[in-house]
Amino acid sequence: MTKKKSEKEKLKRKLVAYFFRNGYLRKADPEKRKTLGQAYKKGYEIRLVAYDEKEKAEIIKLLKTFGFKHGRAYVKSRRTVLPIYGKKQVEEFYDLIMSLSRSSNRLGK
Repeated sequence: MTKKKSEKEKLKRKLVAYFFRNGYLRKADPEKRKTLGQAYKKGYEIRLVAYDEKEKAEIIKLLKTFGFKHGRAYVKSRRTVLPIYGKKQVEEFYDLIMSLSRSSNRLGK
C-alpha cells in the first residue's frame, strides 16, 4: 500500500470511529411513506457528534475529504451534532463503514 493510500485509510478509519463512538444512522421506511404520505417526515440522516470545537473542525475536515456535505451543526446536550442528509450520502457513508469492516475486524486500528 502506498503512503498516500495508507494515509487516506487512516483518515477513513478516524471518520468511522467518530460514527461508532456515538453516531446515528436513520433510514426512511418506504412502507410508512406509502401509507402515511406527506405525514411521514422521517428521511435519511447520519449524525456525527463532536465533544468540542476541535473535534467539530476535525469531523468537518474529514467529511470534506471524502466528499460528504453536512447540514447545519446544532447543539444537543452540550455537544455539537453534525448531520448528513440525503439517501445518496447516507448510502455512501454506509458503504464507507462496510468497506472498513470487510477489510478489518477491528475498526479502531
